[in-house]
Amino acid sequence: VCYLYLTAGYADGVLLAIEIEMAKKKLKEFLQAQNPKLFVSIEKIMKDVLKEIEHHSLAEKQETIREMAARFELDPDMVTDIISNLTDIIASDDVV
Repeated sequence: VCYLYLTAGYADGVLLAIEIEMAKKKLKEFLQAQNPKLFVSIEKIMKDVLKEIEHHSLAEKQETIREMAARFELDPDMVTDIISNLTDIIASDDVV
């Protein structure tokens, strides 16, 4: 989900701090909604994914998302939440 969120923020070719912060916020909210008792370091996840994503071409990003989507089964409510979060992340820099 983090990879997807950051890829959406990076869709215009630039990943701004405001997009990263929105992705962090949305990832934290999403993970807490799925499992309130889960404790993970959002900062570490973001750092690790950012390090990885900066080396991927657009085609590699698309392929990674396809591969991950095939691995994980999401219920319709999760999909709705993810789409809503993606919309917020994309709109966060006022460039859609």
